[in-house]
Amino acid sequence: RKVDRSVVTEEVTTLRSRAEELNVRLRSILQDIQAARAEKRYDGLIEIVKEAMTLAPDDAGLSSFLASLEAREDKIAAGIGDLLAQADEALSRCDYQSVIKFLSRIPDQRRDDDVQSRLGLAKKLKLLQSGFRQLVTDLPSTNELVTLEEDVLSRIARNGHAYLAEAAANNLVDPSVKKWCEALEAAIETQQ
Repeated sequence: RKVDRSVVTEEVTTLRSRAEELNVRLRSILQDIQAARAEKRYDGLIEIVKEAMTLAPDDAGLSSFLASLEAREDKIAAGIGDLLAQADEALSRCDYQSVIKFLSRIPDQRRDDDVQSRLGLAKKLKLLQSGFRQLVTDLPSTNELVTLEEDVLSRIARNGHAYLAEAAANNLVDPSVKKWCEALEAAIETQQ
C-alpha cells in the first residue's frame, strides 16, 4: 500500500521502527516459551511469560499459561516448605541423617544459600556425632567406664565435647552424647 508521504514524519518512522523491534522481540520470546514447554523446562519461565504479556497483554493463551506456571511454583514452594519443616524437626532431635535426606530432596537449582548452609551443617554434625558414637560403640556401660585408661577416656570425651560444642553453637542438644560425656568425665575424675 502506498502511504501519503505527508503523514510519514520522523515520529511515525520512529514509532514504526519501535513496533517492529517489539514484534521481533515478542516472536523470539514466544519461540523460547514454545521450546521450553516442549522440553518441559518450566523453571524460570514465569518472568519470560510476564515479559511476553507486556508485549501481548490480551493473549489469553499466555495468561492461562502464566496462571498454571504460578500455581506450579506455589506447589513447589509449599513442598520445599514442608521439607524444610521436616528437616528442622529432625535437626531438633539431632537426627542428622534425616536432615540430610530431607534437604537433599530439594532440587539443586532450588537450594538457596540457607539450604546449602543447613545441609553443610547437618553433614558436619553427622560426621562428628557418628565419629563419637563409633568410639563408644565398644565401650562397656557407663558404670564400667572406670576400667578404661584415663587417656582413652579423655580422647573419647574430647571427641564428644567437640561434637556437643558444635551442636550447642547451633542451639542443639544431643542428650545421648551428653550423657556419655558426663559419664566419661565422671570416670576420669574417679581415676584421678
